[in-house]
Amino acid sequence: MTAEDAQGSPSWETDDALIRVTMVAGTDLSWAAISVQISIDNGAPLTCGNPGQDSGDCVLVQFGSNSDDQDWSVGEGVTIKENGQALCDTTTYCAIEVTITDTREGQIIDTSSAIAS
Repeated sequence: MTAEDAQGSPSWETDDALIRVTMVAGTDLSWAAISVQISIDNGAPLTCGNPGQDSGDCVLVQFGSNSDDQDWSVGEGVTIKENGQALCDTTTYCAIEVTITDTREGQIIDTSSAIAS
């Protein structure tokens, strides 16, 4: 996985796009078996709602070649957005760590970091 700024500066709004995470290698991951959490500026982990879900502290908006299926595949990614609260409410930057976990196996698949600025 790679992580990068999602473009646009963080604001006091509650729906900012924070970072983008793209799968660059590996096998397809079923969204039903994935949990994505973020930690902002070394804070407590926040759980994001998977694509198509509006629950969670943040939400994932999938992009890529076949972004409407039930799997996360190589070349596809997600934009991590705030979901009703200003998580990164600064005018400078937020350091964000993303942890992707296989919930069926209870194992961390990947941990990536990026700066939302």
